Amino acid sequence: MFFILNTFGLIISISTLFIFYNNIDPNVQFRDSEVLYVNNDNPNEKIIRQYDINWKTNKKEFFNNHVLDIGFFRIYKSYGIDIHKLNSNWK
Repeated sequence: MFFILNTFGLIISISTLFIFYNNIDPNVQFRDSEVLYVNNDNPNEKIIRQYDINWKTNKKEFFNNHVLDIGFFRIYKSYGIDIHKLNSNWK
């Protein structure tokens, strides 16, 4: 009985690892961020600039995101922000 359950669990574990391994994108090697703007009303809200480096071509891909930092946690509110359309609430 336990042999059948262990075999069934092993098959599920191996298939799950195979599925997750195929979903990992090997092109993204490095991610960094810098703070561009901070909200005047809430200093935890920030516009950050991030980039990914493709390890094959060694080219940077830049994008701006609206985030909320709460302690160790970072909540992404929106992606691909156009910084030219920000109101005067950001410094």
